[in-house]
Amino acid sequence: MKVAATIAGLPRFTKEFDSFLQNLKGYDQVDWFFYLWNDPNDKYTPPGWPSNDVDAICAKIASNLPANHTIAYLDVHEMPVYDVTRPLNMTPWT
Repeated sequence: MKVAATIAGLPRFTKEFDSFLQNLKGYDQVDWFFYLWNDPNDKYTPPGWPSNDVDAICAKIASNLPANHTIAYLDVHEMPVYDVTRPLNMTPWT
């Protein structure tokens, strides 16, 4: 069976991500789709993270994925600026 996984936002590879990888064992193929933000001032981004080099980011992530996992798509963009003057969505189901 094939699985597609999506990760978007700031690069965060934590124990929870390792646990997620453990739960993907037994699948024939896992295709990853990454849409990452670049924020060199983010204090949670791993030290030495290649922030703007898509090829280096792809190689770094691929080196930590199991054998049957492939990166189907990876792109890096500037972190969007949030307009703090815009009202927040305060609905109870968000």
